[in-house]
Amino acid sequence: MLIDSLMSLNTIGLFHVFFCSYVAILVLVSLPIYRKLIDPQYDFIYGKTAKVFNRIELPTPSMGAHSVCVVIFAASLMFSALGFFIKPMLLLALILYFIVFSSLIRHEEVGRKTHLYPLIIVVLLLTPDLNSGAEQENAYWPVWLIKLLWVQLYFSAAIQKIIGTGLRQWMSGASFQTYLIAHDAWYDIPMAKALAKKPMLCALMASAVILFQLTTWLVLLFPQLSLIYAFVGLLFHVSTGVVMRIHYLKYIVASYLILLLDGASFYSLLN
Repeated sequence: MLIDSLMSLNTIGLFHVFFCSYVAILVLVSLPIYRKLIDPQYDFIYGKTAKVFNRIELPTPSMGAHSVCVVIFAASLMFSALGFFIKPMLLLALILYFIVFSSLIRHEEVGRKTHLYPLIIVVLLLTPDLNSGAEQENAYWPVWLIKLLWVQLYFSAAIQKIIGTGLRQWMSGASFQTYLIAHDAWYDIPMAKALAKKPMLCALMASAVILFQLTTWLVLLFPQLSLIYAFVGLLFHVSTGVVMRIHYLKYIVASYLILLLDGASFYSLLN
């Protein structure tokens, strides 16, 4: 069976290594930016630290304490990726996530872009075997569950568009034109201004976006589509980064690893 064959490739084990390594490197490279964002002199602009689950208010760490937490968070992920105390290190990373990112979520640089991280870490904690060997047998359900997390991210975004503007209004391109004009006014982006003047192209692009987001669930039923959706999704984020300066990609690309690995494992079985 297909699921049995996919299990033998231990996709979740490889994802664990790549995901943890990438996030660890990302936060360490971003540390100078985080130090600026955490500076208390800007609190009057950004407001108080966000609450965990909108209920639990964590103490705001000092700049020095926050930097230490970032380093330990990165180190725990890296140790887990390297196979040292895999589950304890993941648990430590899960705890530190809320300390590190609760202070950063109010900033546009980070915002909600890391919301999948703790959920993915929980799935990894529940996975019985995270051996990274490419031929080690493993359960497939964690792969499917992480893909489900990825799907709900985009499917819920589509539902928000439909509720907020209406499906017909969104597909007409009018809302997309409004976003382009707003981002041009804020960031002075000539490409956004030029695109906003082309209503037919805006309608085509808006329709393509909503179609992509509403059909992401197909990767759950047909793993052979994972690479296609990964390519389209990455192209979408690159485009919004260039045209609108919405930079989600460097954070969200970590979740795309599961699509790339699952899709690659499926096609490898055909050869």
